[in-house]
Amino acid sequence: IPEGQRNRTLSRFAGKLVKRLGTGEDAHEKFLQKAAECEPPLSDDELDTIWQSAAKFGKKIAQQADYIPPNEYGENKLPTDFSDVGQARAFVDMYGTRCATPPLPTFSATTVPTGWNPSRGQSPP
Repeated sequence: IPEGQRNRTLSRFAGKLVKRLGTGEDAHEKFLQKAAECEPPLSDDELDTIWQSAAKFGKKIAQQADYIPPNEYGENKLPTDFSDVGQARAFVDMYGTRCATPPLPTFSATTVPTGWNPSRGQSPP
């Protein structure tokens, strides 16, 4: 993680970990593993500040009515990759059969652009 992106990257990562794993040793260890990717490395004081800030955020999130604590959520639902793409894949794995995209809108003959063929599944230009 290059200089100039370290704090932001680690803060976001720590927040995701705390929401999904809590503030236990396992979550903190994953945070430190990610922090090891920093070049140059952040000081222990900076890492502690980021982690404590994430823990404070976690306490605030835990007070929300719809929050599911990590021990009730289930390890099998946790993404192995906490990037946006990894979380999207985990979402599709869990809920893909229950999600649907809305149908394409229908267009009258006067609004259909020339050359557009809805039978090919294209969106109008």
